[in-house]
Amino acid sequence: MEVKGPVLIIDFNNMVHRARSGFKAGDNSITYTFFLILRKNVEIFSPSQIYIVKEGRPQARHDAMTEYKATRVSAGDDFWRQHGEILDILSTMPVKVVRHPLREADDTIAHIANVLHANEKCVVISTDTDFIQLLKQDDDRITLWNPTKKACVEPFSCDYVKWKSLVGDGSDNIAGFKGIGPKTAHKLLENPNRLEEFLSVGDNKEKWERNQFMISFHPINDELEYSQSTPDWEMTHSKFSELGIKSIVSCKTWTKYVNTFRFCLI
Repeated sequence: MEVKGPVLIIDFNNMVHRARSGFKAGDNSITYTFFLILRKNVEIFSPSQIYIVKEGRPQARHDAMTEYKATRVSAGDDFWRQHGEILDILSTMPVKVVRHPLREADDTIAHIANVLHANEKCVVISTDTDFIQLLKQDDDRITLWNPTKKACVEPFSCDYVKWKSLVGDGSDNIAGFKGIGPKTAHKLLENPNRLEEFLSVGDNKEKWERNQFMISFHPINDELEYSQSTPDWEMTHSKFSELGIKSIVSCKTWTKYVNTFRFCLI
């Protein structure tokens, strides 16, 4: 009897940005590298289903902190052109492209893993460390796979959200506390009395609680938005060919590429 593969949940924007650092020749190098990365990860896990999760607008987080992610710069027109190309090709493949309009991809991924597929093995593909909060020391149902390091991420030794709320997250413009580094944050969480004393100073407790709200996953209580997807490998082949991505559609490579997705259900 064939064992059913896990549900693969891919942080779409994270993977597209990873593709920027790959092969750079030609007008569609990000698109080319994205689909190489995608195939490699599907090959590793032989999933039964694949979710490609897009970003929505983090309305609640912006309402709580207007400077949230304000330091990020645009990736440029060429990046966004290829971003669109990738989504166009994905619409012809056996994957589910999904988003929630008022939630970040992080929240949607957590919802898929913890609600929609709560009783199944799930693998989250991302280099974003926020997903560590999905992991539990005594439960291997959810795996976090770092595609850059090609390794599983280990569960955290303490409450990840509380720890990161002390340290801060520069990539999201969430300030930590002056003088509180990773080791000191661990020590505070290991000593409730010391933590309570620290939080009693000034507005430390208010800031810490706000940071936890920003970092923790936000629940989703309504339906997700699914992009229309109709698996059609002939159309996929045609789209790759039109973009001049010949190495994927050569006879031997193409057969291998298609076979990688043979267990995936839409």
